[in-house]
Amino acid sequence: MELTPTRGLTAPRHPIPPSPRVMKDRFSIFDRLHQLSSNLLWMSETDAPFEVFAWSDGEEMTPKNLLQKIDRALDTTVKMVDLDKFFKNAIAEQDWYDEEEREIAQRYRSLVETLKQSLSKIKVYQVGQTEIDVYIVGQLPSGNWVGLSTKVVET
Repeated sequence: MELTPTRGLTAPRHPIPPSPRVMKDRFSIFDRLHQLSSNLLWMSETDAPFEVFAWSDGEEMTPKNLLQKIDRALDTTVKMVDLDKFFKNAIAEQDWYDEEEREIAQRYRSLVETLKQSLSKIKVYQVGQTEIDVYIVGQLPSGNWVGLSTKVVET
């Protein structure tokens, strides 16, 4: 099941408690990630946009918990990748880049830096094979989970 911005924002699987601190915490990073990832496409054999999501439980994030949250079979292949390794090519700036390509690399660097500064326990999960759903997930101080999802196609 693919998360949509509407589902991730207004109907998380477990509603966030109505604490003002939690709500402020969640929505400030949610808005920031949305702003930074807006109009960025993750390039593979297809170009896929990013979608921001939030989950409100404080359970430890494991492949099994992730699969349950996204309503996928528990025997689905899940590969974990380091955040820096996942974004390595996107944040690198080559000598031959034109102005637009340098700007995109800078936007990716800002996105990665925001993830690192705002979230703990960041993990990148690649779910499935060939058509892979990617979930970049980190925990807020409140215990809630926030992240980005996108799609990678590898044939």
